[in-house]
Amino acid sequence: MEADRGNQITLGVFIATFLYCLMILRVVRGPNEADVSLLLPENDPTGAFVPHVSILLAIVMAIASIGVLIYFIHHVTESIHISNVTARIARELEQQLQREIDQGTDRETQEGRGDVEGVVQQVTERLGSFLS
Repeated sequence: MEADRGNQITLGVFIATFLYCLMILRVVRGPNEADVSLLLPENDPTGAFVPHVSILLAIVMAIASIGVLIYFIHHVTESIHISNVTARIARELEQQLQREIDQGTDRETQEGRGDVEGVVQQVTERLGSFLS
């Protein structure tokens, strides 16, 4: 199966954003929580702890995730467009035919027969059995 780099990047960005936000939410503390005094400076009147820079980074990552989602939707619609599907099938068929011709030529040369018609006939027979 052919790996699609766009799908991998999309999945990676979403997972990274989700995990980062979960880790940041774990650090945010309210004024009534027990272990807040360990994290707060002495003169904090509210008693709450909010990592502002980390929250800002989480917001930036969420905005980047929205951009990646827009790219992903565009990428999927382009990849299932009929002209792209037929072009990909034609390209794969051409590559498979070239491999079959190369393998057939190697066998014919090893057996002492180097005629092109024999190779074409073998490829046609194999494709016929493959397609049926």
